[in-house]
Order: sequence, then structure tokens, then C-alpha cells
Amino acid sequence: MKEQRNIPIELEGKTFLDPKYDPAFQELFSEKDTLKHFLNGILHLEGSDAIQDLEYRTPDIRFGFPDPKLVRFDVLAQCQSGEFVNIEMQRAKHSFFKDRAILYGAMLAIQAKKNLERNNVNENKDLLGNFRYQMPKVISVWICNFKLESNSIEYHDEWSVYSKHSLEQGIILPVSNVLKYIFIELPNFQKSLNELTTVEDKWLYALKNMGDEEESPSINDSIVQKAYDRLRVHTNPLEILSKQVENMLTEAEIEERLWENAQKGLQQGLEQGLQQGRKEGHQEGKLEQAHKMAKAMLGDGIPTARIAAYSGLTEKEILAL
Repeated sequence: MKEQRNIPIELEGKTFLDPKYDPAFQELFSEKDTLKHFLNGILHLEGSDAIQDLEYRTPDIRFGFPDPKLVRFDVLAQCQSGEFVNIEMQRAKHSFFKDRAILYGAMLAIQAKKNLERNNVNENKDLLGNFRYQMPKVISVWICNFKLESNSIEYHDEWSVYSKHSLEQGIILPVSNVLKYIFIELPNFQKSLNELTTVEDKWLYALKNMGDEEESPSINDSIVQKAYDRLRVHTNPLEILSKQVENMLTEAEIEERLWENAQKGLQQGLEQGLQQGRKEGHQEGKLEQAHKMAKAMLGDGIPTARIAAYSGLTEKEILAL
């Protein structure tokens, strides 16, 4: 007899947990082979260059002054070759998002440096001084369920440290590979199931679409197929389901507040614009305020269609801001 389970009402009718929410994302990559396969795909590593083994690290770091606060990475691991890798799933854009990504990478670099020095002391204390400034490689992967810029079209971008002089000479190699940032913009990934060719393609398709799939799609990759099975609603423990629902409700509340604030601000801006327009005998004030509020709403990750509905601007005008 099939086991009867109490599925939270928010997940009824769902086949898979949506990995764009933290609990499902962390559960998905809590399995080592899955994480290795994903990283090799995103980092485009093959053959002898591929990650052979890794170990999970404590994802908590305390940061801040004067009162340190706990910063928790979504997934943090150290590869056998020494690199530290942090993977973050970000559902919505917010103020200073790029600063946050850089800050997380810097904090992880300090943590990785401490770990390296600890290992050097244990291995040969006399050599520690010779490696005072040696840094391990740190890779930060940010999977964004939004566009970093409104006009961006690529889904995979990488940041490193470059020399302006070298770039002017046509040399595009980074001067250092110690800190590397990878940004994945899921809205820009538009490949259909039949267009998936690389491991990266298959993972991005799964991350973007799994939460809405009714059945596991025919993806020619056994580990990605196992990822679907791992996040089936009816096979996950109630603890995971409860955490997922809690995260979904929290995200929904935040998004609703942002939307309400944006609507209020837009209405106030339009009213101020109308008053100014009447006073000056033209509508420049109204248009200016509409532009300002549309920019603010774009910054909060609100879809252009919604902005157009409330601002009176066309989507083309909004994207041009």
C-alpha cells in the first residue's frame, strides 16, 4: 500500500521542489557527486582538469564591526587541489548586490588564507614566512534569478582582476586568478530541452525549470536525472518540505512588500508629476517622476510588464532607462 503523507498545502500539485529556494538548493547540492558534476559543468572543467574530489566546509563566517554578524554561505566546499568554492542562489536583486558578491568573496578569501596558514604551520613551520602572502584560489558562483543589468543578454559571465594597460594592448588574461566570480543570469538562459549540449546547459535548464516540471524531462545525464529524483516532493522528509514552505512564504512576503512600496512610491511620484505638470503647463514633471520610479522598480527586480502597467511607459522605454 502506498504511504500516505501530509504534503504542505503550498506544495500540493508540485512534483519537484524548486531549487531556486535555499532549502531545496542546499539539499540538492548536499550530495558530493552532484556538487562535483555541477561545478565541473559551470567551470567548464574536463579530463585531468576536472574536480576529482572535494570536502564541504562550515558555511558560517562572522563578519562586521563593532558587533560581528553571522554570514551563511549557501554551499561552501574546498576542492582537493586547494580551491575554495562558494555557490549562492539569489532570487531577487537588491541594493548593493554586486558589493555583496565582492564582500562574500573577500570574506571567503580571508577564511581560505587562514586555513592555508594553519596547514602550512602543521606541515612545516619554518617555511611559513616564505609563504606569508600566498593566497589559495577562491571561486564565487552566483546563480541569479534576475538580470544583473536590464539590457544584459548573456547568461554566463566571469569577473577577475585585469590590468588596464594589458587590456589596451589586447591582452585579456587576468593578472591574478586568486579571486574569481562567476555570474549566471537564469532569465537569459533560453535553451529548450532539445538544445542542451553541455553539462552546464543541463544544470541551468534544471535549476530554471525544475520547480514547474510535472515529470522528469529526458535529459541525457544520469546525475542530473538523479537531481530531479532527489527533489521530488513526495520523497523528501517533512523537515525539508517545511523549510521550503517557510522560505517560500518569507520570499513572497518580501516581494509583496517591495511591490507595495514600489506602487506607493510610483503613485506619489505620478501625483507629484501631475501637480508639477499643471503648474508649469506641461507634462515633463509627470514623465520625469515616472522614469525615476520605473528605475527604482527595475532595481528591485520587478518585471517590466508590471512597471509598464503602472507607469504608463512602454516596456521599450523602461528597458532604455
